[in-house]
Amino acid sequence: PPVCPLLTINWEQLHQISDGCEDFELELLQIYLEDTQGHLKTIQAAIAQHNFTYLEQAAHHVKGASANVGLTDLQAAADQLERQARQHQ
Repeated sequence: PPVCPLLTINWEQLHQISDGCEDFELELLQIYLEDTQGHLKTIQAAIAQHNFTYLEQAAHHVKGASANVGLTDLQAAADQLERQARQHQ
């Protein structure tokens, strides 16, 4: 089930990495949110400064972290952002 209308979670992926432990899943998602907030701020600043290197690095991190916890929509968005930064767009 989606967390919100715009964000979906691949629950099978999350169950797999947590070995089906709901408490651990919640902990993983909390850590993800805390960690990703900093990278999203970096992305925001990098866009404002046209710093494609930092933008690419931060997007790459968000892409990987999102994939790990099954946040496929965010993974796809970060992947697109990473590719655009690599092309200086």
